Amino acid sequence: MNFSNLDDIELLQLLQQDSEEAFAELYNRYWKRIYTQALSYTKCAEAAQDIVQDVFLKIWINRKNLHHVREFKPYLLVTARNLIISSLRNRILHVALDPEEQIAEEMLLPERQLSYKQSVGLLHKAINLLPPQQQKAYNLSRNERLRYDDIAREMGISPLTVRTHISKALDFIRKYLTNNDVSPVFLIFLLLCRK
Repeated sequence: MNFSNLDDIELLQLLQQDSEEAFAELYNRYWKRIYTQALSYTKCAEAAQDIVQDVFLKIWINRKNLHHVREFKPYLLVTARNLIISSLRNRILHVALDPEEQIAEEMLLPERQLSYKQSVGLLHKAINLLPPQQQKAYNLSRNERLRYDDIAREMGISPLTVRTHISKALDFIRKYLTNNDVSPVFLIFLLLCRK
């Protein structure tokens, strides 16, 4: 059987039957796309390679549960994006979260310091543009590190409303920073590590 002539759905069906050849064909079709996506965020070839391996390992491990997938490429790209974010989050969480303290070495390279400071300034502007309730919920979550239940008690609202406020705040901030050309790496860093 020539696996290169099969479409993704046919390959997925074979993959669910433990076909290593189908898996190899899917890998050959998409590894470079995942690698490029990961490299653009991590700026590290080794980390990008690790992410490619993790993505396809996850596909292999979950092969029996892929019957719900109607389009493999978008599914794969979302899986990759989630693992990239997880990888960046893990890297970031291993360093001090206070911008006044030591931050990830790559954020303090001389050529990135100005960009980082400008990004932090834009983050503050975005926060100040939030509606009052969203701003308060966001600040209690990020600055005070309060849980949603504690924020709900503090603000006299339900935890679900807190979640909605913070979700809308993060969405607005992300769009604001993206529209102001904050790089994806800084964007993720700022949203995850804002104290």
